[in-house]
Amino acid sequence: MIESGDQVGVTCPACSPNHETIHEVLSPGGQATVRCGECGHVHTSTAEDSPTVRAVRTIVSQDGESVSATMDLPDEAILEVGDRFVVDTEEAVYSVELTDIEDQSGGRHERHRAGEIETLWTRDIGNVSVNVTVNPARGGGGSSWSARQQLPGDETVSVGDEFRIDGTVVRVTGLLLRETTTPDGVRTLDTVGDESMAMDLERIYARPAHPVRRDPW
Repeated sequence: MIESGDQVGVTCPACSPNHETIHEVLSPGGQATVRCGECGHVHTSTAEDSPTVRAVRTIVSQDGESVSATMDLPDEAILEVGDRFVVDTEEAVYSVELTDIEDQSGGRHERHRAGEIETLWTRDIGNVSVNVTVNPARGGGGSSWSARQQLPGDETVSVGDEFRIDGTVVRVTGLLLRETTTPDGVRTLDTVGDESMAMDLERIYARPAHPVRRDPW
């Protein structure tokens, strides 16, 4: 029998319409009033039984470092690589993307039931470090070089944009999208105006925006 204060796993129309999240029961009944533990949205839902909830180890990777936390998930919840959610750790609250799922026997999965998961591997998408390859200016000399650019995850990067990196002003000539964000298989954007959020980028390609002029002799 569900009572006020119980935790149940149901979908949230505000933040997770396709996946169950933990909710607190505010008012039980056939159409229970519940509050989402992820975003705080209050709504009604049919919650017949209180599912088993377990703490799942969650690793958040950020620019070469990792933070360990736990997430309370109903056993029947289904998680999939590419899912995005919030992880609350002792250090900070992270917006993350699920990158790998490890089951209790050490196997890896693209999609799995929470009750059989040992560890969720995620990456921070609130602030991201994107690889940048700067190629020589067309018709100029020199060689390619690489760097990393720190960007807010929700910042839009467009082909044709200019920015400064390692003291050089460069112009974006192409974007390589992360594999998890391209279900149609198209990962390269190279037309002026093509754009993507920084969190979805694997690499930015660029050239010097103001190449050095060479004397004609």
